[in-house]
Amino acid sequence: MGGIVGRYYLQRLGGLDRVRRFLTLSSPHGGSWTCLAPMGKGVKQMRRESDFLKDLDADAERLRAVKFSSFYTKRDLMVLPASSSRTRWSLNRVFPVWWHSWMLVDTGVHEAVLEFLGEEEI
Repeated sequence: MGGIVGRYYLQRLGGLDRVRRFLTLSSPHGGSWTCLAPMGKGVKQMRRESDFLKDLDADAERLRAVKFSSFYTKRDLMVLPASSSRTRWSLNRVFPVWWHSWMLVDTGVHEAVLEFLGEEEI
């Protein structure tokens, strides 16, 4: 959900004026089928076709103002379908990682994050 919270900051709280790079790891930009259980507000907001995600998508092209990448794995069992991590406004990058939480500990992902954050602006 962290990537969705980040998008809310960028798109609704003025973050686009303060951020140059934005990277998400296995974020359900298009929602997830795993969020169908009757749980808290945050889970409901991550459902596919939720009003919250529709609102963010309504002006998501504004995200082009920052360098935005979405890193994800096709083997994610939390973000279903895994393609929900892809966006039209980001560089989408797939990693051969087995589970959602392993995106946080995978060496290849770590190296890619450091590369993304270390790139110089032209």
